[in-house]
This record gives sequence, structure tokens and C-alpha cells, in this order.
Amino acid sequence: MEAKTCVVLLALVAAAAVADAQRNGRNRGGRPRGPPQLPDGDVYSWARNVSGSSVDESAFVPTGSNLIIMRSFDEGLRGLNLSRASILYDFSTPNPLVAIGSFGPCFITNTNLTYQEVIDELDARNGSSASTTSEIRLDGTSLPLPLEQVRPLYDNYPSLRRACRDGRVIMTTPDVGNAVPFETEDLTILVVDGTVAIRIPKRIPRAPRPIGGFTNPSQSRFGPRGQGRRPGQDLFTTGTQTPSQETTSTSTTTTTTTAKPLSVV
Repeated sequence: MEAKTCVVLLALVAAAAVADAQRNGRNRGGRPRGPPQLPDGDVYSWARNVSGSSVDESAFVPTGSNLIIMRSFDEGLRGLNLSRASILYDFSTPNPLVAIGSFGPCFITNTNLTYQEVIDELDARNGSSASTTSEIRLDGTSLPLPLEQVRPLYDNYPSLRRACRDGRVIMTTPDVGNAVPFETEDLTILVVDGTVAIRIPKRIPRAPRPIGGFTNPSQSRFGPRGQGRRPGQDLFTTGTQTPSQETTSTSTTTTTTTAKPLSVV
């Protein structure tokens, strides 16, 4: 298990190094970057055609594992209403899963693809281009898993310890449009076989930093607890407050609706 975890960590770090080198090509001092130090494995890169635009993507497949790490970090994604993300495909068990990491929480889903099907697709598009035609919709509005459920998940899938290093793991389900007592938005991400639109609680952008620096501690980039978030936005910080909690400054009444728990698959 320790050797397997070491391979996983090296693979994920290497994938991040490849994507960073592809984006910038230079280090902080402005000098050209040297070649990244990679463990044994295969690197794939291709251009994705999205709505008439092209975005660059890459993937890394470490030797001796059943992992595939895809990176979609092109600067042009934002203009296409897509989010940058790292996507981990873990085929190390009979129940493969996909971990999607974007702005913070780690969204978990399953896949009907096999390891060999993904490898064949990467071989076909390597150095070439791919098109996006299919879309999957997922519901990511549930609360993060409690620690007692995250630990056995990490034991079964050691790769998640690095992929979900933020610590907040959200099990997604197919989005069937169930009503929720808060505003939502879509987090749309490119994956190997198309796009995934994850419905999440609506995020409130941070207030811009005042010119000339901070005037008081509440304007720091961390801010006081809860500042700049809608009620229940701690879903993406600590997981201690449910998305349906609402508290107003003019009333001492708090209304709470408990979210339906999800089981780990």
C-alpha cells in the first residue's frame, strides 16, 4: 500500500508540473524552465475544439498503475464558460471512480469507461485534436462527507489523498432537477469523453481589493469568517453549515433544513 501511494503522489505531482510548464514555459526568475522530472509514464497532449475555439489539454499515465490524470487548464476556458480542472480517473478497483478538482472541493462520480477505452482514446488524439459532443449533468449540492466516511474512501482509493488534498469530498449524483432551498449555478468542466456540468450552490465573487492596500483586518484576503458568502456558503470552506441555513440580522430565528445524506459508493 505504501509503494502504491508513493507512485500515486509522484504521478499527480508530475502531471501538475507538465501542465505548469506548458502554460508558462518560464520560472519565476524569467529564465526558461528545464525539462520536468517525471516518473515513468506516458504524457499525452491535444487540442480540444469547443464552440469554434481550441483549448489545449494534457494527460499523464504513470507506469505500473491504473491511474489517468487529465489536466484542462487552458487560459481560454473562462471565455467559453468552462472551468479549469484536474480530473483523476482511478481504475485500481472493480468500481472505478472519477475525482474532479476545480476551485476547492473534490467532486466524486463514477464512470462507465474502462481503463483501456480511455487509453485508446488518448492514443487516438495525442498530438492531434478532439471534439466535444456529449454532456453529463451531476448534482453537487450535497454536504461534504464527514471524516468518518472520507477515511475509508481514501483507504480504498489512495490516489484521492493527493487529488482531494483540499479535504472536502462531495459525492455527486445524476442531476434530476430536484428543488433546493438556495440558488445554484453550473460548474462545467471538460473531461475525456465530453463535458460535465455540476450543479453547485451559487458562489459570490470576492470584493475587489481597495487601492492602496487594506484599511482594516476585515479586508484581508481571508476576511472575517463568512464575509462575502451567502448564508450556508461554508459548504465550500469548513462543511459545518448546511446550504439551507439562513440567518438574518433583524431576526433571532434560524431555519434549518437537513440535507439528505449520501452513501459512499
